[in-house]
Amino acid sequence: MEVCVEADRSAGRRIRDGITTKAWTTQEGQTRSGARIDKKYLHKLLRNRIYLGELSLKGSWYLGAHPAIIDPGLWGRVHEVLARDGHTRSVETKIRARSDALLRGLLYAPSGERMYPTYSRKSGRTYRYYVSKSESRFGAPGKGYERLPAPELEAAVLAQIRTVLSSPEAVAAVLRQVQQNKPDTQIDEARIVMALAGLNDVWEQLYAIEQHRLANLMIERIDLVHVGAVQGIQVKWRELGWRALIEEFAPGSIGAELLEVQA
Repeated sequence: MEVCVEADRSAGRRIRDGITTKAWTTQEGQTRSGARIDKKYLHKLLRNRIYLGELSLKGSWYLGAHPAIIDPGLWGRVHEVLARDGHTRSVETKIRARSDALLRGLLYAPSGERMYPTYSRKSGRTYRYYVSKSESRFGAPGKGYERLPAPELEAAVLAQIRTVLSSPEAVAAVLRQVQQNKPDTQIDEARIVMALAGLNDVWEQLYAIEQHRLANLMIERIDLVHVGAVQGIQVKWRELGWRALIEEFAPGSIGAELLEVQA
């Protein structure tokens, strides 16, 4: 078991460091660079029946003249795991599609890489994270930062959203900016301030997918920043999105109905 763990760690280091397969030169003298060892490469490697001593012909596999280097029993056990995990991942992907992560598509690492939501399970509990593109695609964490717990990160962003929604001064500043850039926009400032405050009050009752939609309306991107040893976030608000959000509180809209409920 210790050998397997160490081998897994070694493979992880190779992926992280950008190690590739062996480069080679054709008979014509053309150099072919090695392919990066990523998840796609490993997927093909683990399903290559040549290691079982077989050869492929017209989509079927036949016993070859070369000896097998993988025990058939080990091959079978590995593929039982791959088949089971593949089905599980398929089901869980569909579940995630119905309730999106709050910061999907918005979060960027200090290196500029986009961060993606993921999760793990242990003892019946689900732990959600945001990881870099490198880890999402190649299984290797980004340099200088690790996967970040989703609840804490989302709470920090949500605190900024709710601060703006619940602050009449902040909302008024946004409204003035919208009117300055689009003078023909008719805005009832008091009405919109009240509506956004109401949105803040009912935020926890919204479905996750609706929270995600509203966050994407208000925010253009979120950057993780490092100031010395301190880590933080920098939110860039989306002006056009705020304009769209404001329009949702026009008479007869869902936002207007929310105002009626508030009254």
